Amino acid sequence: MDSPEAPPAPAALGAPLELRCGLTLRNRLCKAATSEHLGTPRTNDATPRLVRLYERWGNGGFGLIITGNVMVCRCALEAPRNVVVDAATDGAAVAAWAAARRARRGRDRAQLSHRPPVARRGVLGAAPGAVGRAPAPRGPARRHGPRKLLAVKVNASDFEAGGFDRDGAAAVVRALAADEARVDVIELCGNQPPGLGRPTKL
Repeated sequence: MDSPEAPPAPAALGAPLELRCGLTLRNRLCKAATSEHLGTPRTNDATPRLVRLYERWGNGGFGLIITGNVMVCRCALEAPRNVVVDAATDGAAVAAWAAARRARRGRDRAQLSHRPPVARRGVLGAAPGAVGRAPAPRGPARRHGPRKLLAVKVNASDFEAGGFDRDGAAAVVRALAADEARVDVIELCGNQPPGLGRPTKL
């Protein structure tokens, strides 16, 4: 079993980080994806309470803020008070939420999510987090200019019985980290996947 890596020095956390896509984060601090359940109960719009919460995070100096679940289908919510973005969304409420996240001109990405009931065993089936995805030309990002940031969330619920074991999880992360995948950020869910034991270097 590989020994865990030493934590980065505090100075390194404050250093800028250039991503594959050509964007540069001002530091290496990230507010990870969460599920705040602060949308309106009937229309699933962003609420003033959600905006205030992200104003605090937006003023916190993060290099990157990833939102909670932003559902793309009202028929498949992760929770009853998820925010939904579709043709019926209150655009002004979403704009206020976005402005709050960018209070100190930090980078932010929405965690676009969908929970289809039939796709529970794949890496993205349970709670995908493909954020800010856009096609990118092959070759160095600097040559063509920055493209949209692409992040993928590997959720703990993907590690259910009959799903990933440790080797399978490591293989998925390696595939996502490959140059041809053009993924900028891989987020591992904070919950401990069952059966994986101690955290190990992937």
